[in-house]
Amino acid sequence: MANHPRAALITGATSGIGRELANCFAKDHYNLVIVARNQRELEQTASELRHQYGVQVLPIAKDLFHPDAPFEVYDEIRDRGIRIDALVNNAGQGQYGQFTTTDINREARHHSAQYWGLRHFHQALPARHGGPQRWYDSAGVEHRW
Repeated sequence: MANHPRAALITGATSGIGRELANCFAKDHYNLVIVARNQRELEQTASELRHQYGVQVLPIAKDLFHPDAPFEVYDEIRDRGIRIDALVNNAGQGQYGQFTTTDINREARHHSAQYWGLRHFHQALPARHGGPQRWYDSAGVEHRW
């Protein structure tokens, strides 16, 4: 990803907040690694971002509800020699309804993906990769080290 010197890893990048953050980083001349479950939507999003902002985009289809998925994403980034400067953890899915009637197991998987995805990326990328310097979670909190 030599097109621009900085790169951001954005999970949940094909829609909603994740897509808007992908637009923001691309506009600021970050190359992108985007992660979501749907390969077709990832390819479409990657194409649009490349065309609109002239950045390099690597789409990786992974379901971060699976515990090994963050490690697989990390391995692909490492194998391609990409240094991540910013991490946006926005993977997950909303569930609507009254608290007493929503599917608690689905909520548990969502929160597990949010927490463990961020935890795995946070540990793997800086310790083994020399970056990122900033990471963001879907609650809108920025962390630096």
